[in-house]
Amino acid sequence: MTMQMPEVLEVEDGTLELPAFQLYGVMVGDIDDPTTWSGYTFSVRGDPTKMVMCTALWRGYVSTYLLRRDGTIHLQQLEYPFTKDVRRDEVDEQLTGDFWLDMRKGFTGDAVLVPFVDGRIDIEKSRWRSRKGRSIERYI
Repeated sequence: MTMQMPEVLEVEDGTLELPAFQLYGVMVGDIDDPTTWSGYTFSVRGDPTKMVMCTALWRGYVSTYLLRRDGTIHLQQLEYPFTKDVRRDEVDEQLTGDFWLDMRKGFTGDAVLVPFVDGRIDIEKSRWRSRKGRSIERYI
């Protein structure tokens, strides 16, 4: 698969410091059993009339998220970087439930999987996971 563009993750001042990795997705499932992983189901979807598919961005849009000081994360906008003369979609969808941020050094690089429980970041880093290749282990 061709390298994909990462998502955009903005973090409010005063929020827990995250690794200097890029966000490549939001996942649900048992992190210790990759066969259960799937993408988070958003109520907001990209506008198909604005999407141009290309090898670097198979979804046709890039999502921007905001991690707030209260530990919640919100989908803020959808941008269509390969489509000329279209406006980004401004949204505000707060993510809920249990999920993981898939943060990587690059599309195929090592990752840190950051858990959210009941829609809030789990600040206990001993419950975060590190992924090197196919191996998943404790972050700290």
